[in-house]
Amino acid sequence: MKSIYSFFTAACFFMHGAWAATSITLPGTQESNSWTNLSSAAYPSSSGYPTSFMTTLQHWPAPLVAQSGGGSAVFGKEDGTGGYFSAAGYIYNFNDPGQYYLRDLTPISGMQTLVLQLEMGQGPGITPLLFLNGGSTGLIADFTRGEMGGTYPNFLYQWDLQSVGSIASYEVRWGTDPHTAIKRVDVDSSTQFAQVIPEPSACLLSLLSACLFLRRSRS
Repeated sequence: MKSIYSFFTAACFFMHGAWAATSITLPGTQESNSWTNLSSAAYPSSSGYPTSFMTTLQHWPAPLVAQSGGGSAVFGKEDGTGGYFSAAGYIYNFNDPGQYYLRDLTPISGMQTLVLQLEMGQGPGITPLLFLNGGSTGLIADFTRGEMGGTYPNFLYQWDLQSVGSIASYEVRWGTDPHTAIKRVDVDSSTQFAQVIPEPSACLLSLLSACLFLRRSRS
């Protein structure tokens, strides 16, 4: 029963299939940042970045400025955790769990929503949490979704920030398990909220019905 439940749960998470990162369009004034080339060619060892499993715990000399978009967020790795830039175009953790963050010290004024996308070999080992204004309390995403990505699955997280007040800075933190690849990172924010990640209500109802049917069949 547990294996069947896991199968249906995975199916629900990836029910709305797509390819590569989702193009996010939000009302209001929107800011976007993307990191699409996470290769050793873009971040070579000559610049101080780790480029092999022998240096997976090596310090990054600086967080990564976005490769496209007009926002001011940066993407970084916590010291002492895994993550090196491979020639194949992704960050790989090898044997060490990775701890990553997106940080914006000058976000868009009046921000009311944030959408994070992670194209990864598997889901985050530590769920992304959003920290506001240097605080220590992390907010879980209000809406989540998984899609079949271009190379790897794409995981989406959206926060509804309409009721949190003024936001002077933010940081999203998440962790990855060993042997996980990160292919792409995208973040979008806006001065107006609109839900861009559908709630999986229909899928959950289907899952519940399937589980009840299987339970009856086994009794």
